[in-house]
Amino acid sequence: MIHCIRILFDIFQIYYYFLIAGILLSWLPFLYQYKIFRAIRKIGDWYMGPFSGVLVLGPIDFTPIVGFIVYTGILELLLYLLW
Repeated sequence: MIHCIRILFDIFQIYYYFLIAGILLSWLPFLYQYKIFRAIRKIGDWYMGPFSGVLVLGPIDFTPIVGFIVYTGILELLLYLLW
C-alpha cells in the first residue's frame, strides 16, 4: 500500500512541475509556435481548466494561486499518508 502511495506522490510531484511550466509559458505566448510548449500547456490546462476565471480582479487572473493551493493540499495529504 505504501508503495502505491509513493508512486502516486511521485506522479503528482512531476505533474506539479508541468503546472509551473504551463504558467510560466503563459507569460511568453510567442513560444506556442513550438509543439513541445503547446503540449506542456495542454497538460497543465487539464488541471487548471476548472479553476479558470474563478478569481479575476481586473486584468489579473489569480486562478493559478487557487489551483496551486488545492494541488499543494493534495500533495501534503499524500505526503502525510507516507509517514
